[in-house]
Amino acid sequence: MDWASGPPPSRWRLPIDEELTRLVRRTRAPAIRSDSAIVAEFPSLTWDGPYRAVRYVLFDLYRKSEGMDSHIALLRKILKQTEAHIVLLSDVSESIRTYIGDEHKSWLILLARSPASQWTEWWSATKSLQAAVTNVERLKQLTEDALRELKKNGRPPNRSKSLFVERLADLWRIMTGDDASRDLAAPFASFVSAAWASLSKDLPEMSWASQIRRRKDTSSAEQLVYWFDERRELAILRLSSREN
Repeated sequence: MDWASGPPPSRWRLPIDEELTRLVRRTRAPAIRSDSAIVAEFPSLTWDGPYRAVRYVLFDLYRKSEGMDSHIALLRKILKQTEAHIVLLSDVSESIRTYIGDEHKSWLILLARSPASQWTEWWSATKSLQAAVTNVERLKQLTEDALRELKKNGRPPNRSKSLFVERLADLWRIMTGDDASRDLAAPFASFVSAAWASLSKDLPEMSWASQIRRRKDTSSAEQLVYWFDERRELAILRLSSREN
């Protein structure tokens, strides 16, 4: 990236660059502040201008999003499997009960002409099957309890979407001096959508309403500087290693 603090050459421009330019040109808040104003508030911040800054952050978010929701996908898979297991346990229990009933009739006919020892054998087998039914029912109950616990908090949240908005809100705070608005009609919402579109031209449209409304409070000044400088350093190191 060989441009200064202004927008990049046209061949490197992203959808977010148009949004940044609008924010730079705004005459009222929220607007991107001058580099000097940003550094004055965050003296230890390594600042290369908003166009580069947003690329450092998006580069980091793109890497993290590649596997961020694997845990959520696993939870959803477990929920489906658990529901299927409950159905199977019900089928097993019912099958054993039916078997006991059918065998009971057959044994009654057979044992009418059999010695007492076979009665003992039949009774022992019946007790074992009844114990199996009890165990299956107990396992089914434990599985249903576990399923209720998993579903207690509703659908697992999409953590990658929340993180995407939270990190952009941190960058917004650095650039504008204001906390990102939770109002969906405010410029921050457009900023988030443009940032998403900048990750890849093939990405589907995404709704960010829930994540914007419920985002966490912005980090402290010290945390913002530490977070951003680390993102910047990692992005530069990784890009440099690719070029080499």
